[in-house]
Amino acid sequence: MEERVLSATYRELSAKDVEFLEAMLPDRRESRMGTIASRMGVSSGCAAKYKTRLLALGAIRQMGRGVVAFDMPGLRAYVASRANEG
Repeated sequence: MEERVLSATYRELSAKDVEFLEAMLPDRRESRMGTIASRMGVSSGCAAKYKTRLLALGAIRQMGRGVVAFDMPGLRAYVASRANEG
């Protein structure tokens, strides 16, 4: 069941949404928006657009000012496995 939910959610993501999530992978728990933007090679404002979308999907959660974390159970591992496939 979890695999189907994760797969369906992943299919809804744009390439930049996925890139945002992949930019969070090196961090153990929480990710700073500035670090995510830097890893993506985009401005903080651009990264914020994807943050807003991913928050609305429930994929990530706001942990504090400029700090986010994966929220959907299993999504971090799912994104990591997909990144390793590509």
